[in-house]
Order: sequence, then structure tokens, then C-alpha cells
Amino acid sequence: MTKVIIIGAILTAILMLVFTKIDPTISANQNNLNQSTQVEKDYVSCSISGEVLRPGSYVLNSDSTLLDLISTAGGLTANADELAFNSAIFLIDGMDYYIAKKSKTPDTCQIETIEKVNINTASKEELMQINGIGASTAQAIIDYRELNGEFTYLEELKNVAGIGNATFEKIKDYVVIY
Repeated sequence: MTKVIIIGAILTAILMLVFTKIDPTISANQNNLNQSTQVEKDYVSCSISGEVLRPGSYVLNSDSTLLDLISTAGGLTANADELAFNSAIFLIDGMDYYIAKKSKTPDTCQIETIEKVNINTASKEELMQINGIGASTAQAIIDYRELNGEFTYLEELKNVAGIGNATFEKIKDYVVIY
């Protein structure tokens, strides 16, 4: 049994030596395992949903704008609210962008226009007219706006204290940023 183990160890050593000679990068890569390489990021990966023809995730050049992302997603639908986004903003890696609708289709045959509030100029009372925004959230929006300047995209509302994903989903079609 000992002879078998010794022969197996010798064969393994010989095979390792042969494979190293066949592919010299094996031993070179083993010496560099603890080194890391920094890759310059030339692309951003983001997703878009709402009123675009092909919602989904896309990879674009790092200097791309929201307009580029919309174009890549096939363009806007006829029901897209063009006042609800700034097409000139540069994309942020990992961000999800939403294109709001300008009207809602109720159960009846007529289309209802959605009453929208400009989050960059609205007073506390105007903000409180949106279902899902109370007095404290309205004040938080105003405080955020005063501290950081105007909102440049709807998703920035998620940075306001008290507005998470659920609240954003509830109010996103009722705000604009023009």
C-alpha cells in the first residue's frame, strides 16, 4: 500500500512539472494571486422602467445621459410625461430610472389626466396633496431641496428621509421636476 502512495505522489509531481512546462502561465498566475488589478470603468449599468418601449437593464458608456438610455430602451411611449425627467442628466452606475406616465387609464372609456406636483417648487401644502405624503415627509422634501438644490431626477426622492421604495412607488406618477 505504501508503494502505491509513493508512486502516486511521484506521478502527481511529474504531471505538475509537465503541465507547468506546457502552460507556463499556470505558475506565473500562482505567484500573482494576492495582487489585484484596478480596471478603469468606461461603462455604467442601469435600468429603466415605466413609459419606455423596452424597459430593462442596459450597459452604456460612462458619459451617457438619460436621453441615451431612453433611446437605447426604444424611446418613450405616447403616454410618457416629458416633464417628469431631465434627459440631460448623466447616468449613475447601478441606478434605476423611472419614466412617469402623464395620464392614467381608469376602468371607464375616458383617459384621466394625472394632477402632478413639481417637487422643485411646491409648497408644503401642495406636496401634502399627493396621496402618501404627510406633513413630515413634505417638510423633509423641502429641507432636502433647500440643502441639496433642485431635484434632477425622480429617483432622487428616495434620498429624502421617510421616502423608501414603497412610498416612491406610490407617488412617482404624481410628481414632476421641471
